[in-house]
Amino acid sequence: MGKGGAFEREICRDLSLWWSSGAKDDIFYRTSGSGGRFTHRQKRGKITENDQGDVGFTDVDGKALMDLWLFELKTGYPKSKSKLNNKIQLTQWCLLDLLDGKEQLPTLLSFWLQVTEGANSVNKQPILIFRRLFKQACIAVRLSYFLTFLVSMFGYPATTCSISIDLNHPKLKEDDQQIIILPIKDFFVWTKNIRRVIKPEGCEK
Repeated sequence: MGKGGAFEREICRDLSLWWSSGAKDDIFYRTSGSGGRFTHRQKRGKITENDQGDVGFTDVDGKALMDLWLFELKTGYPKSKSKLNNKIQLTQWCLLDLLDGKEQLPTLLSFWLQVTEGANSVNKQPILIFRRLFKQACIAVRLSYFLTFLVSMFGYPATTCSISIDLNHPKLKEDDQQIIILPIKDFFVWTKNIRRVIKPEGCEK
């Protein structure tokens, strides 16, 4: 688990502080097997509450968010290219792999396919948080959700750099084809009042 486990713990802490406006750092936690237990049981027709995706809640205060969003957390994934001076030269997967990569399934696309499959199976919003090696963490959400809910609630994040992508993959549903990606630190600042608009009784997706 190594780096992935540390990243999951870090993001759960950051999510907790963001959701509680700095009051608590332990509202959210890593699910068992990073959601693997839920997936395994779901294939057998069984539902496991609070064990979906990579993030669950330990404090009931976090249930409102978990009822709406399903998280997948990814980090690392370098590729070994060649040996040079007895050292392995590594490259980092990037967004441009979607345009000029030779892989049938670029890394970022495989992550998005995973989170949308899980989210759609339980009628939640897919939320992908990822960090490449030595880079800052970013968050990816559906473009439609970004425009119809997030922007309507918080206004457009004019001072934040973002990238929107049209994925056009046959395994993706229409609503999952377009995503927008932002640095997560900027996302947290932009949506700092998220708890005021996502309430226990739910909201529009």
